Amino acid sequence: MHYVRLLGECRELLGEHKVTLPRPEKELLIDIRSGKYTQDQVFEIGDGLARECGQLLEKSDLPDAVDAELLSRQIADAYQYHWRALK
Repeated sequence: MHYVRLLGECRELLGEHKVTLPRPEKELLIDIRSGKYTQDQVFEIGDGLARECGQLLEKSDLPDAVDAELLSRQIADAYQYHWRALK
């Protein structure tokens, strides 16, 4: 289930530059987790998603590396906002 979930997130990130939570394919993920698909079927779904991700990656305009400084500031700001709200 996580294999398919992560590839779905990857496809959305590469194609739409966002990750939606809860996942739009939530029902599929629940069905996979509850055993409605065989392991081979799950890998088939995942392999299709992986191919899509590969194609999207070739065309992606996302940067090759994360801006670690920006990300660190964003995380620190989120923590500070949360801690201030608790006061």
